[in-house]
Amino acid sequence: MQQATPLVPTYDENNVAICFASDNLYATYACVAIQSIIFNSTVCNKYDIVILESNISQQKKALIQSLAVGRNNFTIRFVQLRERLLEHKDLFYTKIHITIDAYSRFFIPELYQNYEKVLYLDADLVANTDVADLFNTDISGYLAAVGGDYTTMYTDDKRKKYVRDVLKMSDPANYFNSGVMLFNVKLMREYDIQSLLFKRLECMKRPKNHDQDVLNSVLENKTLRLSERWNYLSDTKKTLVLHADRIAPEIVERISKICVEKEAIVHYASKNKPWRYPIQELAQYFWRYARMTPFYECLVTEMIAGVREERKRLVQYKAKLRLYQLLAKCGHKRRRCTCRIAALREQIAFLSRV
Repeated sequence: MQQATPLVPTYDENNVAICFASDNLYATYACVAIQSIIFNSTVCNKYDIVILESNISQQKKALIQSLAVGRNNFTIRFVQLRERLLEHKDLFYTKIHITIDAYSRFFIPELYQNYEKVLYLDADLVANTDVADLFNTDISGYLAAVGGDYTTMYTDDKRKKYVRDVLKMSDPANYFNSGVMLFNVKLMREYDIQSLLFKRLECMKRPKNHDQDVLNSVLENKTLRLSERWNYLSDTKKTLVLHADRIAPEIVERISKICVEKEAIVHYASKNKPWRYPIQELAQYFWRYARMTPFYECLVTEMIAGVREERKRLVQYKAKLRLYQLLAKCGHKRRRCTCRIAALREQIAFLSRV
């Protein structure tokens, strides 16, 4: 089994190594993420961006790389990982919306062996500040720096049981979202984390959250927990409302302050993406940077198509609204119903206008 050719840092000094993984579909959204990084960058830092790609068209590659034209402190490279991924295709658990490309992160220790650390970012996020500040975090003694996942940490007991029994994690509160990860590549290679990831996946067979579950299972108690602002999930406010009785007051207060201040990285990790749901919480940040990319017209067209598709469900949404209004009066999950009612009203109002 031939390993992928190791990458070499683009710059000798102040090299900020950033890694994305994308297929042809998500390349458009990765472009928006890269544009947000460029917009908030500083001239004293040099940004070495690599996209682990799977069959991205040459046209899209050229358009994405055009973002770096005329910038002496930015490079954008593409690394084809398809063959390495296909070598393990029988091992990777996938679904319709989750392809084998999701497991590209498993190869980071192999690809980045000439680096000490690398910042991995999902394609469905935007940065509102200089990510070099995050990259420069001291992670000595840790395999990675990560952000929490409140949708898992404070949900039902069935999910917590899965985290303990299947992922073999000692505490569900340690579960993290893998969309923003600062990897200590040097230490990962010392512990041969890449092999451990594949071995754990082989034992787990069908992880519910795919590569994220495997990373959590292997890296528990070996990570540095970042401030929530570095991986601010776009549905955080909704989670705080739905699970207010399960979350410690000091955590609610801390996260609420982030809402008032500024989210350093906004991660659209839920199924409602801003390019299809423009009324989504914090979608304005995505569209702010999307306007600066060569894909803006394509994204607007996609948004219009998504809205038209949603309009077909308008009657269904109104029926759901009536059901939740009834349950809010007599059901035992009143807080959850109240939150759903507010979301449905907002969605119905928007779809009725367009």
